[in-house]
Amino acid sequence: MPFVFPSDEALEDRIALFTPCKTKAELKDFVHVFLDLELPDTCVDPESNSNMLDMVWTCYSHLMYGPKDEDTSRYLFFSSRFGGKTLCESVIEVLLLLHGRLDITHLAALKRQSQDCQKYIGKFFNLPSLKGILVGDSKTEKAAVFFIPFDGGPNLTEREWKTLTDQEQREYTTVSNTVEVIVASLAATNGKHTALLCLDEIDVMANKEAFQEAKNIPTPTSRSDGSLAMPLTLLTSTRKFAFGLVSTEIADAEKTGLVVKHWNILDVCQACPKSRHRPDLPRREMFISEELLSSVTPENFVTIPAKEQEKYQKIECYEGCVSNCRILPACKTYLATKQTSTSKFLKPISYVQNQVKTNSLDKALAQLLCRKPSTEGLIYPFLSKEKHLLTPAQAYENISGEVCPNKNLSKEEFVKWVRDKGEWFAGMDWGFTHLFAFVLGIKLGRKMFIVHAHGEPELSPSQKIDAVEKFKEFEPKVWADTEDPSMIKHFRDAGWRMAKWKKGKVVEGTSTVSMKLKPTLDGAPELFFVRDVGEDSMMDLLFLHLREYHRKLGPDGKPTETPSDENKDFPDALRYMVGSLFDIKGQFAISQEAEPKETIRSQDGQPVYHEKTWMSQKIAELTGGEIRPPSTSRPPMTVEAIGKSYYEQQNKEETKDRTGKRRGIIWNFD
Repeated sequence: MPFVFPSDEALEDRIALFTPCKTKAELKDFVHVFLDLELPDTCVDPESNSNMLDMVWTCYSHLMYGPKDEDTSRYLFFSSRFGGKTLCESVIEVLLLLHGRLDITHLAALKRQSQDCQKYIGKFFNLPSLKGILVGDSKTEKAAVFFIPFDGGPNLTEREWKTLTDQEQREYTTVSNTVEVIVASLAATNGKHTALLCLDEIDVMANKEAFQEAKNIPTPTSRSDGSLAMPLTLLTSTRKFAFGLVSTEIADAEKTGLVVKHWNILDVCQACPKSRHRPDLPRREMFISEELLSSVTPENFVTIPAKEQEKYQKIECYEGCVSNCRILPACKTYLATKQTSTSKFLKPISYVQNQVKTNSLDKALAQLLCRKPSTEGLIYPFLSKEKHLLTPAQAYENISGEVCPNKNLSKEEFVKWVRDKGEWFAGMDWGFTHLFAFVLGIKLGRKMFIVHAHGEPELSPSQKIDAVEKFKEFEPKVWADTEDPSMIKHFRDAGWRMAKWKKGKVVEGTSTVSMKLKPTLDGAPELFFVRDVGEDSMMDLLFLHLREYHRKLGPDGKPTETPSDENKDFPDALRYMVGSLFDIKGQFAISQEAEPKETIRSQDGQPVYHEKTWMSQKIAELTGGEIRPPSTSRPPMTVEAIGKSYYEQQNKEETKDRTGKRRGIIWNFD
């Protein structure tokens, strides 16, 4: 006789447990009843386009009923820390083991994340209605096993099925599907094929090769009933780094067909109670800046410098927002008006406020509010299009101090105007499978303007020379990677002025570049990149690689002190040149071994001396070369120390002793 359930209610629960959900509302109720979890379902922040319930339903319905768009096979859900991403993945995996009858691969970036997912899955299958379905004692692979009767009755667990006679057991078919939850590695991706692939916390996934190889795991899968499940790749993460996989995937989304969805910490925060925001009192006006996470009263706003005022906007809020709220610049009263979820998962407002308060501004905006990627790990965090990427007209105005008569000035026209106003220099990084990288710029006083760039992989020595032949007319002095002396000789034989130099420590070169990008705390940049008014793909590529130049991630997902090898060719070429032209304090550095450029002369043949550089010019003229003060051995300086030293040096031309007598002049060869 068939297995007898202890009560009609138990029988109904078992039937409902294995009944697929047809709508998002049904899924929400199912998760609440059987998994004891109410999924938040509200987008509080208008900038959010998803939430926890939406993520679960999107992935569940894709694999159960097919994708809404047949070309859609990859989703990225990124949210704040404490946003419930791994929990949602666990819910999806439990539902698909029960209803989808599918095997699942879950690759986590870190061991801790894989353990969290395993705990969630184990906890769900230990609930009364699901107990007995999960079998095996493997720490990484969980198998859901149940038995389906041919006559359409309720499904049984293995323990229940074993109470039947041999004849009765033959009237059931066995369903067994697994979810493997492991840390991402090349070995983990080898030979695997499942309908669902979950990649958890991809922004701290140090093994990029494993990430790329995992793209081959999702595959169409036939179920035992003959239906076909179309593959799905689910990517989740907090967007931590500007150079991370999240930013890369978002940038490539249009090309790859990736669907990007997100929510932030406001969407998983409890509603603001009336006792807190006080809607019974008159409304107030406040000025808020989300960029600074700052709010000020109208009285204090007028005391802020005009430039800073541009970062604020005026809003109307509640009296309680003024006196009780530290997250008003982000909340903008949304938690008082838009949060309708009552889920126990939602975080208290006090907790959210403390998280925003205790994190740095950069991390709060990136990892809590999901407004932008963090600058953590970037080698040049201050590099920005607004400050450092100039049009030819803007470069003209920066140099001349006058309004450019032609706002659409082309780079060719700019070069003709600026060509003889300074000396040209270049940097080269050889590459082969990587880029052969070349950057060319003109130095004008303390400022450097990068005007041309070229990057191309897999070039022979002669092809490298041909690729930059058009820039030879500028007669630049070139600092090239010293790792390949034969290539330096090839270029010298081809008529290029190749500097004789020794590479210093990477940190000294990058620190010098940093100081030219941002000399002091509020100092104006001294290193610029000139982009043409039309297409300028090489300058775009150079600037992109500089913006994303970063430190390697360690096994813990945190940046190390070692620069990454990814797209480092342009940054290296720039570092060779700028690090050699300017010393660690930002002064002009003249190489003792470098080949001198001809002294500029007037029409009557006399040398032309410049007010700030006459001494170095005269020495070079008398000695037949260029000289640089001998370097001293010193440990790498911190950016803060470099900034202080540079600031002091830039503003000090001579020193005096206590009696006021001049002690000596400090020559600044600039």
